[in-house]
Amino acid sequence: MSYFRLLRTAITRRHLGTSQVFRRAGTEERLSQQVTTDLLVLGGGKRLRVSWDSSRTSQSVFHSVWLRRNCQCTQCLSLYNQNVVRSHEMDPRVAIIHANLTGEGKVKMKWSCGHEGHLNLDWLRRNCYSARTLKEARRNSTPKYLQDTLPEIDSEELKEEYGVWRWLKAVSEYGACLLKGIPCTTEEGLEITRKVSPHLQETFYGGHSVVKVEENPMTLCHGPGHIEPHMDVPMYESQTGLTLLHCLRNDSCVSGGDTIVVDALAVAEKLRLTHPNHFATLVRVPVTFQRVHYDREKSCAYDISNTTHPVEWTWTDYQAQMGPST
Repeated sequence: MSYFRLLRTAITRRHLGTSQVFRRAGTEERLSQQVTTDLLVLGGGKRLRVSWDSSRTSQSVFHSVWLRRNCQCTQCLSLYNQNVVRSHEMDPRVAIIHANLTGEGKVKMKWSCGHEGHLNLDWLRRNCYSARTLKEARRNSTPKYLQDTLPEIDSEELKEEYGVWRWLKAVSEYGACLLKGIPCTTEEGLEITRKVSPHLQETFYGGHSVVKVEENPMTLCHGPGHIEPHMDVPMYESQTGLTLLHCLRNDSCVSGGDTIVVDALAVAEKLRLTHPNHFATLVRVPVTFQRVHYDREKSCAYDISNTTHPVEWTWTDYQAQMGPST
């Protein structure tokens, strides 16, 4: 068994969303263009209401300061499409003088500070921050739980970008995916990892490690005993975002060797529903993970520790589910 650890920025669960664009055979999936029927400046220029359909049942309200901060005109965007507006130099009392639609799917505006610019209509819809929209987005981004079988992708599909996209989408939605048909060599495993990240995260095991029984093991994974479900290298300040396990050999004469996948998010959710007080403790109380080796033969002695929360939640989610902290 070979381990390949990818950088955290490569992909983590929840990173891939339904709003992302994938191009294949000259086609492009985009958010559908909605016809707006109304723009209305409210509150003396402090807010802009956008109605997304003729019935006016779907609306978004944006604050004038937020709109000015996110202006997308050539003056406010760099050559690299990055916003260069300096928030600390903005007048917090800035108001909208007028707003109107253009034939290019943009909202053209003028603010009380004298600046004239525009924002793309599709971008506004995707970035609506109303309570209703955020609640819907939170519900849509909830990962699916693993069932009896893992989603599977044949390694031949990874020769095309669409196959790689399907693989990462499965990992994003379910947390794990079974790749089949990979040749049993370390080089082939490394080649697969480079399809999603050009850099492997180095640990004290190196860029990758071979898991096999050793005569004098330094860790549990190199011993003959059973290994309980666990998270790798929790003592690191930044844990790996994605781990690839490449099965190179498992002889029929060997007892055991099965890989068990545990859906940690499903476990955490069940704990939250059945034992909310215990769940709250894991959210609030940090613990220390430590790895100490003073007698390693091939490297210097080390002592690594990291204190963090077993369950990490955003403060908004925590308050919504558990109530304010006491």
